[in-house]
Amino acid sequence: MEKKTSFADLRHFLGGLGFSETAQPTHLVFEHPASGSLLIFRRYRARESVTPANLAAVRKLLDERGLLPADEFDSRLHKAPA
Repeated sequence: MEKKTSFADLRHFLGGLGFSETAQPTHLVFEHPASGSLLIFRRYRARESVTPANLAAVRKLLDERGLLPADEFDSRLHKAPA
């Protein structure tokens, strides 16, 4: 079974990759200026699980932009904090 990912964990993960977050009234925007990457999410609650479709989109974008290979995404996202 696939491990659930909270939005708080995804937010922290994206921040660690250099994404900045901007809150809009109906959505959240994560931008990585160096790569021109942009991710837009509905407003999740911090402990709410991110949908598999959103995780797949993040995985694909990070791989396509050369920020993180797709085969490393799950292990890095769920890596225990040091």
